[in-house]
Amino acid sequence: MTGTLAFPGLPGFTASAAILPGRIVAFSGTTAPTVAHAVNSGSRILGVTPNATKYPTDSREDNGNAFNVGDMVSILGVRGTIAKVELGAAVTALLTPLTATANGRAAPLTIAVGTVNTYQWQLGYALQVGAIGELIDVLIDIIPHAAFAS
Repeated sequence: MTGTLAFPGLPGFTASAAILPGRIVAFSGTTAPTVAHAVNSGSRILGVTPNATKYPTDSREDNGNAFNVGDMVSILGVRGTIAKVELGAAVTALLTPLTATANGRAAPLTIAVGTVNTYQWQLGYALQVGAIGELIDVLIDIIPHAAFAS
């Protein structure tokens, strides 16, 4: 049921592309409540997908995705929630602020000099260290950081 509410009173988000488990998702459109993998720190982050595939692992239906195009998407995005997320860059210290990199993976956030009125989005804080491709626990604390002028 594309476009319906997941729960009365709560907004529903529809997958505009296939979404993998344990990935950061962000708005993929500007006028419709659609989401896809976040692609960089400028993506308008909503949270993380659950670390499970849509169908049982190794079943005929399992394609490795958490959500397929048109599915209603469950998102772990409430401040203080702990979620598993796949790393796209190494994290070497606890409580490192994280953002999105390609394909919705997490990477350390560095607030950079940029154009005024642009934002870099923080997902939360690393509760574990890890290497590229590993799943780590993250404390969700989504914050848009304004870039500052040089």
